[in-house]
Amino acid sequence: MTDIGEEFSKSQSLEGSLELINRVIADGDVNDAHELVNPLMLIMGCPRSGSTLFMQWLAGLGCFGYPSNLIARFYGNPAFGCEVQKALVDHDKGNQIGLADQTREFKSSLGRTEGALAPSEFWYFWRRYFKFNDEQKLCDAELESVDANSLIRDLAAMEKSLGRPLVMKGMLLNWHIEYLAKISPQFFFTHIQRDLFYVAQSVLESRERYCGNREGWWSFKPPGYQDWLALSPIEQVAAQVVYTQKAVIEGMGKLPAERKINVEYSEFCMNPAAVYDDLAEKYRNLGCEIQVDRKEWPAFENREEIRLSSSDESALRRALEKFNVQVIA
Repeated sequence: MTDIGEEFSKSQSLEGSLELINRVIADGDVNDAHELVNPLMLIMGCPRSGSTLFMQWLAGLGCFGYPSNLIARFYGNPAFGCEVQKALVDHDKGNQIGLADQTREFKSSLGRTEGALAPSEFWYFWRRYFKFNDEQKLCDAELESVDANSLIRDLAAMEKSLGRPLVMKGMLLNWHIEYLAKISPQFFFTHIQRDLFYVAQSVLESRERYCGNREGWWSFKPPGYQDWLALSPIEQVAAQVVYTQKAVIEGMGKLPAERKINVEYSEFCMNPAAVYDDLAEKYRNLGCEIQVDRKEWPAFENREEIRLSSSDESALRRALEKFNVQVIA
């Protein structure tokens, strides 16, 4: 079993409290919403592709509702969490609770952000509905068992409570984009893409941070990943990112143009305003106006630099080429 570093290990006392709270609130209806009114953006793509930075930027625009770290604690009834947040932040005019003046920074640690109002990955919520085993791809029977009506109702209640179109990460469902598109016509998909060398390099480094070594697996497990476990860590990571991206590209390819957008990480870092303009146009064509006061943002630092040794760099590039050839074949 892989040892997880203290920074990323779960607190059993917190898990117990959250389980109790969410069991108590699970059956309460916060509002009467049953269907999404506006497009709900799901961010898809490989781990370490820039999705957290992109999500933080979207959350800071002010025109989207999103699952904050505070709301995510109420994964059993996220609309309830939205109302709690409104009581503690939006309606706390005197800032008695102390959350209203939180600064929002573009910092994260393997997808985890700091601060009650910072965006959450929201994985506990998605795992309520999608019962993943070892891999992130479910069979048809498992998908049929998903209570899609309740899933949409939970999201619709969040949307109504926050009063804005929603955005959140959907990367646990990278292998089920077509399924998601079928259960709600309001799901809108954004594929954030990054040069796979830098994705793989970052995943390799994430293994070292999360597991303490390169041998432990970190993040999504494509179907059939067990076949790669006899390979070197560099080859495992190369296969992981190539086949994850393959799944997303295939899923996105089955969507009509109006329900998707591709965002290239380096271009986003260089010119966020251009990405906003593209998104605003997509949403406008779907009948939803997203407006922000500020439409110019400074460029983000693009951290695409080679940090591996020359031998590891060469090995990683060979491995990526090898698995890309397999994908194309």
